[in-house]
Amino acid sequence: MAGGRVHLTLQRGERRLHIVALCPKRLEATVGRALAQARFALAHRGISAETLVKGDA
Repeated sequence: MAGGRVHLTLQRGERRLHIVALCPKRLEATVGRALAQARFALAHRGISAETLVKGDA
């Protein structure tokens, strides 16, 4: 999907990586699927991650 920016913030906690994605509302589902794949890949490497997608209005 063209024409959109996604801003990621990453924070490493004691036990888990927190990933927050800020994106246009129309990209929310696509970004959510991408973060789910990233979380799966990180888990495969033994890294626990929590993700959140926030679409603007």
